[in-house]
Amino acid sequence: MRIVPDTGWYQPISTEAFEAALHLDDPDDPAALAELFAAAVEMVERGARRSIGPREVEFVVPFAAWGRWWFPVAPVQAVLSVEVEDGEGERVALPASAWRLVRGHDEPQLLRLGPWPAATQAIVVRARVGFDEAGRSLTLRRAAIVLAKEWLDAGTSAESGIAAPKISFGVERLIRQVRYCRPKEVA
Repeated sequence: MRIVPDTGWYQPISTEAFEAALHLDDPDDPAALAELFAAAVEMVERGARRSIGPREVEFVVPFAAWGRWWFPVAPVQAVLSVEVEDGEGERVALPASAWRLVRGHDEPQLLRLGPWPAATQAIVVRARVGFDEAGRSLTLRRAAIVLAKEWLDAGTSAESGIAAPKISFGVERLIRQVRYCRPKEVA
């Protein structure tokens, strides 16, 4: 999965909201705090296989004789485009009538609705994933805040070169409650 466009830090929760949750009135280094929080958000999202906020991503899927492909993350708000890639790397966009997004919020799948070009080597899917503001996951947000607080209390910074402490049992339990596990890869 590749984030497109990669514009640097992604903050689905504002640094101000993070500071308020931790009751920090005047942090010593706001930039370091923002970086620490961004690292905590990234770790929680990777562990849960869910994006806290909306973002655009691209998946490159090796093509085989499948009619259904399960996304490795959830939720998927929309499929923006589907392209086929041949052996030489040339991409051709498929019309929306050739595919469909099914069960995007809880078990997202891409359905193949007809024959695709014979020379297809890979499918390139561009999608908007993550929770929107209305359907946001408070559990994931809480896990990111608690993890960042633990790192802050331990004196760990995102650039310190010191390995981050293990995730605590509480944070792990929060992540497990909402972790997405795709039932299959293809069918």
